[in-house]
Amino acid sequence: MDKKGKSIIILGLITVLALTTFAVVAIAHINPQGKQTHPVGLETESCQGALAGAEEQLADRGIINPRLLDNIEDKCGVECSIEFDAAHEPVLVCEEEAPQCVKVDPRNLFQGACTDLSLISELHIPQCCGFEGPQGGINCGADQEWVVGISAFPTCYISNS
Repeated sequence: MDKKGKSIIILGLITVLALTTFAVVAIAHINPQGKQTHPVGLETESCQGALAGAEEQLADRGIINPRLLDNIEDKCGVECSIEFDAAHEPVLVCEEEAPQCVKVDPRNLFQGACTDLSLISELHIPQCCGFEGPQGGINCGADQEWVVGISAFPTCYISNS
């Protein structure tokens, strides 16, 4: 193999190494601590387990590891803090963000679909205000709600649809 062939192979290996390094750095920058980037929800087992662990730590030690509080925020989508009750005992208080409420033009209610509650939560789709659904309502069943808009651009969901 001549010098030109060896140079091309070396240049190719250096390029692959540089691209791999860039990808690793980009991923670490986007998600620096390997944390979950979307809240899972209060009703999930992982959230309930994290909350139970925090309550147990508080009962045993009177304090909670800050990493556990961060874990609760990641898994449940709520912020928790330690407050004191009337008897001056520490209690874990978690506050869920107030749900957003979006007003929608009634003409747009016909565009939509029944969507799983878990997907609505995962995508953080806000609730629609003041409507019960198109033409007398829609029955999506127990685990779904009517989401207004097309799948790529959901506007909001109609509660109890």
